[in-house]
Amino acid sequence: MFDLGAAAVIFSTALAFASKNTPSYALFMRVGRGSLAVTVLIAIFAVAVRMAGGAVAGFARRVLSPLSKNVAESIAQKIEGFREGLNGLKTWRELAMVTAVSLLMWGMIASAYVQTAHAFVETPQLANLSFSSAMLLMAASIGGSLLQLPIVGWFTQIAVTAAAMHTFYGAPIEAATACGALLLTVSFLCIIPAGLLCARIDHVSLKKVAEESEEAAKETATAAAEPGN
Repeated sequence: MFDLGAAAVIFSTALAFASKNTPSYALFMRVGRGSLAVTVLIAIFAVAVRMAGGAVAGFARRVLSPLSKNVAESIAQKIEGFREGLNGLKTWRELAMVTAVSLLMWGMIASAYVQTAHAFVETPQLANLSFSSAMLLMAASIGGSLLQLPIVGWFTQIAVTAAAMHTFYGAPIEAATACGALLLTVSFLCIIPAGLLCARIDHVSLKKVAEESEEAAKETATAAAEPGN
């Protein structure tokens, strides 16, 4: 929730200062308004869950039970779990800290997109890409990462990002594809070595974590399948 809100704020702020001569300016505005609208809806939902999570979960259970009791129970449990997560923020100071961290993180991600595009100095469409223009590219990349399979999805994301650069900014498809691959490496894959090193230092077994996750999923499925659920 905080990540989506921070990304939407940065995205919309960049668009607010974008020149009307920016390529695909009308599309920029529609995407910016849409992201802000989604963020507001999520914020309203979060406040409702924080204030009356039990009532929201009960409402979801009653409305969805005629369609599927298992689905209704699963969604109600997720809402209750979401409320427990929100209860972890006890003070306004903690809320402000989480918000600041999300804004800082997404600001760095946005800057990484700009700097990566500027590295293609022989391609003017990318070398001169403005910060506001890079926001639409970031939105396309995020969209391409939402639904993907391991490994295979990487190529899908590269294709989506390359298509956005080629369509919106007229970048040659070869340079756009190379930039898309580099963006994937910078924003998603470069953390893997450091993450594996930290896991090793902290004696975290990825195999054990995967086994525990599978076991938890089986227990949840079994509980949902029991009579009366």
